[in-house]
Amino acid sequence: GGVTTIPTTVEYYCLTDLDFYVRTTTTADDVYTFNETSLFSNSVDSTIQRCAFDDGFTFPPTPTLDTATGICSDVVLDVRYVLWWRGTELTRVTASVILADVAIETTVPDGTNSSTVLSQKFGVEFSYDSLNVTAVDATEVIDRSGNPGYDVGKVLLTGTLSLTNDSIENVGPSGLQIWSPAVDGLCTSAGRTAVVFGENTISGCTLRLGWDNFQDCASLRDAVRAQQEALVTAEFISRGGNPNSTVITDWIPVINNDTTDPTE
Repeated sequence: GGVTTIPTTVEYYCLTDLDFYVRTTTTADDVYTFNETSLFSNSVDSTIQRCAFDDGFTFPPTPTLDTATGICSDVVLDVRYVLWWRGTELTRVTASVILADVAIETTVPDGTNSSTVLSQKFGVEFSYDSLNVTAVDATEVIDRSGNPGYDVGKVLLTGTLSLTNDSIENVGPSGLQIWSPAVDGLCTSAGRTAVVFGENTISGCTLRLGWDNFQDCASLRDAVRAQQEALVTAEFISRGGNPNSTVITDWIPVINNDTTDPTE
């Protein structure tokens, strides 16, 4: 038989703030420079824009090195694939490619030059395709995390209570996450990963605080609390790996302690 092709969309984004991807070859002491702060990463997605050349048809420029300036242009920093599926087939593929101009060497605080260490990131996500869903599609069985209980290593399924009916919506693994630190251990470069069943995990990341941070302890406390609370957005966790979103007894509530009182 012939090969069946599916629609593929590639979007190119150009980034100017490279802190999330670029480090320098400094010593451990230089990494933790006195009074240099490092809190949480701002979302890269909120700071990037589509490249000027990207009209949906034009190929990206070939990466080139300017030997006079020491800058390599149009370097691939990040590629994120989303494979959309329905039933037992892929329906479409989307890809986001992040490009940037990267200096081969940078000047560190002591005035010397340091080679650039580039962290390239690649990600693949499988997502259910709800576009143009038919009545038959809507009733198909969707892969869960076990049946009836959880399979070891499968993600815990979470959700939120629907405001329109007595059921659970936004079912998936994103409501209960832990830190997934990068090689430097800093929260600035840390990602997040879902909690899985049957596997004990200890995770965290490091904040680098300067004197300025302690001038407003309330703001510092609020910033840390907001990031920690963002790890647990779920209101309910499924008792097993194949829950019914309309049966509330299939779910147990997430109890959050009130952390707004700074004395607690």
